[in-house]
Amino acid sequence: MDQAFKQNLWKLIYLEINMVTPIIIMCISLIYFDMYTLTIFLYNSICLVIMPAIYIKFILKDPKKKELSYYFRNRLENPKKQMIVGFILFSVIYAAIVINYDICENYFKKEIIDEIHVNFDKKILNFVVLVIIFGFCNPFLEEWYWRNFIPQAIFDLLNHSYNNENENQDDRLEQGSGEFHNFQDNDLENRINDQYNSQLEYNVESNRPTNKLSNKNVEIFQLLYALHYSSYHFFVVMHITNPYFAIAGTLVVWIAGRVFLLINNKVGFIANGLAHMGADVGFCTLALVIFYNNKIL
Repeated sequence: MDQAFKQNLWKLIYLEINMVTPIIIMCISLIYFDMYTLTIFLYNSICLVIMPAIYIKFILKDPKKKELSYYFRNRLENPKKQMIVGFILFSVIYAAIVINYDICENYFKKEIIDEIHVNFDKKILNFVVLVIIFGFCNPFLEEWYWRNFIPQAIFDLLNHSYNNENENQDDRLEQGSGEFHNFQDNDLENRINDQYNSQLEYNVESNRPTNKLSNKNVEIFQLLYALHYSSYHFFVVMHITNPYFAIAGTLVVWIAGRVFLLINNKVGFIANGLAHMGADVGFCTLALVIFYNNKIL
């Protein structure tokens, strides 16, 4: 078996374990501890920070891929424009969630309340910590992980020739083969490197590499990691309500993930994080209303 193929296979297995870990954390933490603050903290710290950091710092060998900017591409440009668009999206999404709940409450209040069975820690400090992590940290960490790190890392591995050529670029320049041999002009060498790299750049708008991978393969793997993203939400919703709400919630999250991916690629990471924050803060608001009205807190 080709050595490069083995290395890429092990990297892919690690990423798969990383994407499945949220499900494991949700199941174990909610079942055995029944503490949402601890659960969301473990998910954010282990899955969205520690495991990606291990992959970038210790598993990857290419110095270029060890830089965080590699995973964001140009999605941090125009921060002022992104913040304006982001706050608009935040307001629209937040208002939509609150208004829809208000409409549903008028018609299904008893059904909604009866289906929520949360053994929530009565300490108000616990709820405040949960809101801070879930409402303000989680949106940006999830968008970093699910819409930037994971797509880039997976596409790099699948685009095998791109990965191999990129890792061995310095060796080829040193050994030479005709056009790369005996370069004396550093500027000319740099221009050739830039031209080489530009041919392997991602199409930022479509979030896919421009060579080797077919559109069909890219779509399949976009659906795959979107499925991982939405699936752990099933266990969270299932823990506090019934299977029907859990399935509906998972479908909504899957659609939301696709929308966030579009915002991330079309507008940028900052706008996307604020849009996601609108959803999470909206759900925190609903939780506070439900818990307060029913004296759970």
